[in-house]
Amino acid sequence: DGIRDIGVTGVQTCALPISSFNVYPNPFNNTLTVTLSENRESTFEVIDLTGKIVSSTITKGEETISIELSNLPSGIYILRNKNNIDDYYKIIKN
Repeated sequence: DGIRDIGVTGVQTCALPISSFNVYPNPFNNTLTVTLSENRESTFEVIDLTGKIVSSTITKGEETISIELSNLPSGIYILRNKNNIDDYYKIIKN
């Protein structure tokens, strides 16, 4: 009949990494606000969909920063916390 029992006996869970920052508003118009979960120096890069870094901002331990992106055209970008290799966030500019 084409149906075969593969004998699954349990489900393993894995923890997903928690982002070190939150971003709002998203979508945004000109300014993006980033709140950090830790007060430490970080570098945030905004990357377009071709992989080009279009903005870079260094924090000095602030809990909240504003990133001015009025010069960018509307579209989808990636915000990367360079200090955490796997910490990316999709952002949309109106």
